[in-house]
Amino acid sequence: MDSLKSYLNSIVNRLLVPVLLGLLFSGCATMGKNECLNAQWQSVGYEDGAKGYNASRIGEYRKSCAEYNVSPDHEAYMQGRLQGLTQWCKPGNGYYQGSRGATYNGVCPEALEADFEFAMNEGRAVYDYRKKIHDHEMLIAHLHREYGAIGKQISFMEAELIGDQGSPRRRRTLLNEIRAAERDRELLRYDISQADFALNEMHRNLNTMKADIIYD
Repeated sequence: MDSLKSYLNSIVNRLLVPVLLGLLFSGCATMGKNECLNAQWQSVGYEDGAKGYNASRIGEYRKSCAEYNVSPDHEAYMQGRLQGLTQWCKPGNGYYQGSRGATYNGVCPEALEADFEFAMNEGRAVYDYRKKIHDHEMLIAHLHREYGAIGKQISFMEAELIGDQGSPRRRRTLLNEIRAAERDRELLRYDISQADFALNEMHRNLNTMKADIIYD
């Protein structure tokens, strides 16, 4: 039971911090010679905006293309990026990104930002709750493993108890240990039933949460 308590404490105490790169860190933007020489900067800006990339990305293009004596058309890029952002910054996409665990990187125009961020927060709430359910499922799996381990322990002790080689003192000790293990197993059975009930309730809560969200 000590291992169970340690596991439960680890579930409660550990930080639920997802390993996320976030939208801000979307990889390096590099361009080859042909791309730099033939770039339609408004189109490049549109594609980057439609993917939610930060405006600083043009600086990476500038570094890549400097080798070929090409400088990005900043005005055309920014014009295209703004057009692309009108696609990225839709509330439906905000909800989708949040439901994947992404965080907002502040790229949306002011007129679109409030609705986008609100939708993203709703999606993130769903993501966080799904992770809570996953953690609870991991706990239930651990309880079942503990239950099975105690069952095996009881079987070994029972096999020794019915053998002919044990002394009366050893047999009394085994009997007491079996009874204690059975009590532990009964407590685990109750914990599992309670955990299963809580899991079902969590799934109902998640379904209710998603039903109230218009972006899913």
